[in-house]
Amino acid sequence: GVSTVPFARCVCLMAGLQASQEWLNRRLAPLEPLDFEDGIHVYCTSGLVPPPKFQAVWTTCPTPQAAEWLHTAEEMAELQAIIIFSDPTDEAQVAALCRLVQAIDGLGHEAPPILWVPHSVSPDSGLETWEVDVADPHVGGIVTHLLELGLDAMISGEPAGFRLALAVRSKLHKLSTLSKTLNHVINERRSRAQYADYLRECIDCMLWDYIRIRLAPAIPAIDYSLAAGDLRAVDGYSFGNLLGRGMFGSVYKLHLPGGTRSEGEEVMKVVSKAGIKDVPELKCMRRQIEVMTMLSSAQWAHPNLIKLHHIYHSTTHIYFRMEFGGPENLFRRLHHRQKEGDACRPLPP
Repeated sequence: GVSTVPFARCVCLMAGLQASQEWLNRRLAPLEPLDFEDGIHVYCTSGLVPPPKFQAVWTTCPTPQAAEWLHTAEEMAELQAIIIFSDPTDEAQVAALCRLVQAIDGLGHEAPPILWVPHSVSPDSGLETWEVDVADPHVGGIVTHLLELGLDAMISGEPAGFRLALAVRSKLHKLSTLSKTLNHVINERRSRAQYADYLRECIDCMLWDYIRIRLAPAIPAIDYSLAAGDLRAVDGYSFGNLLGRGMFGSVYKLHLPGGTRSEGEEVMKVVSKAGIKDVPELKCMRRQIEVMTMLSSAQWAHPNLIKLHHIYHSTTHIYFRMEFGGPENLFRRLHHRQKEGDACRPLPP
């Protein structure tokens, strides 16, 4: 004979759908859309028929995969809120709910608040209903996943009538207050960041335009033809390999245009101005330049002293074009000088 299991299942599904439809009619019977909020739209992930007053703001999802039941981005931006009726005991409806929330939230800042109204059957129907229990791994997992996808709030308990309208209005009011608070915090932080940038710009201007002239005239004026940031070429010289990096800057081998080495083996020392933030550090830079300039003069010139050829000054860096002193640094050279035996390498007179 023919199995009665599929027939019994269909009867059960029809009974559940009828009970859900009756419960929807009871929940919305005394209400109209304006009782929730002006400019709301309702989505339903099952084939429930809305009450006549809600037909203009109601969209029934024919299939979870259908895209035509989504509003356009322009239409979504004009809505004050989206309310979704979905049965959490139906896995297909939960899947459709997740896709719908994700699609709406994908609109970014244009997306209106999304409220989920769980809708199963009347508590007095004797059929399975649904309550929020965050301790339940399954129930809590559904809610957590929806919140991660972009759900803003959920109306728990399946209230009916004006209780439902008040619950929705309360959630929307809380979301509006939270949104205003967050916007205020963001605007305040943005204002503070802009003011901090303004102060840094003022300090930078005083340090490198006014105080430099008064206390450190050895540092040349800023050449605004040089781009800000790390350059790879200055005044026709292109930077080659990095020779070393220390506390005060980085040193690069220099090449003339076309890749040839510069005459006399020159290097470029690049010093970031970010490390020079106050007057003592500016004076320290001044003393360094004054000493290097003096030792590069004809009076103090010596084969063991590196000559400073030119200084370039951009808005972010100071560049020292100097004579190449060899692959060793001074510390290593002095260290070899103090060794004994064949390892000793005395400095030339």
